[in-house]
Amino acid sequence: MVIIDFFGSMRGVTGKNREEVAVPEGSTVYELLKTLSGAYGSAFRDEIFLPDGASLRDDISITVNHNVALGPDLDTIKISDGDNVALLPLFPGGG
Repeated sequence: MVIIDFFGSMRGVTGKNREEVAVPEGSTVYELLKTLSGAYGSAFRDEIFLPDGASLRDDISITVNHNVALGPDLDTIKISDGDNVALLPLFPGGG
């Protein structure tokens, strides 16, 4: 099971703070996101991907075990049982 933490608008889309998802051995972050898109529909997909359905939006960050996973690497970063994936939309603010 992979643990997924949802933050900000992702919580609104999923209605959850955290979820555990079974993934096949050798799955990538991109495959996990596609699985979640299938489960949560277009609202989730629109929060994660650009309209092409493949490229990650610029205002979303994804971490795997607290390490940032960059858009171009999503289809090469493997996830395993026990991993933690966090979906973090851009947080406004700063100063």
